[in-house]
Amino acid sequence: MKLTVSEYAKRLNVSVQTIYKKIKRGVIPTVVENSITYVIADSSEFKQEVKEDDSDYCKQLLKIIKTQQKEIKRLTKKNEKQNKFLISKYENVLPKPKDDVVDVNVAPKKKKKKGKK
Repeated sequence: MKLTVSEYAKRLNVSVQTIYKKIKRGVIPTVVENSITYVIADSSEFKQEVKEDDSDYCKQLLKIIKTQQKEIKRLTKKNEKQNKFLISKYENVLPKPKDDVVDVNVAPKKKKKKGKK
């Protein structure tokens, strides 16, 4: 597809200056005919217009997503209830921590040395 620089800029929603800078750097392929610079463009570069069929398809996908979100919320609540039940069931089974247990994350207190004065 061959477009003028102006047409190409409009389709990409950028300024003409931006396109000329890219042309100068060799990023965009061009052809000059009768003193007019044309950009050699691939139609895949441009956003496709949404068709009616696409719109219906998108609506179906959104409906599926909403249904899945509801299911995730339901399962999360169910999981939380099961966790609470299990914690209450087994908290009496686990041994309670003792006061004389040393915490390995805390440095032991240093004893003061009795020295000669």
